Amino acid sequence: MSATIRHEAKQVRRNWNQAEAKWPFAVVDACAVLKESVAAGIYWPKLKIGRKKEGNQAVTNCQGLKMISADGKKRPSAVADAKQLHNIH
Repeated sequence: MSATIRHEAKQVRRNWNQAEAKWPFAVVDACAVLKESVAAGIYWPKLKIGRKKEGNQAVTNCQGLKMISADGKKRPSAVADAKQLHNIH
């Protein structure tokens, strides 16, 4: 099951993971909300590089999952659960 939640004018995509009983969120969307970034598509790759250099394992544990993008097509997206998102930022 997939769903979109809204925070003010921004959407955060998520998909229910039945096996783990949790909601993985699209990291780019979460960055847009948490960091109030208008260019989250650029922010996330730069953040990921910086965190990898620091040895932060949270960014390497972000799985790829196909999610519906703004153009309506399913595209691979980095996803993380709430705990991982907390460790990334």
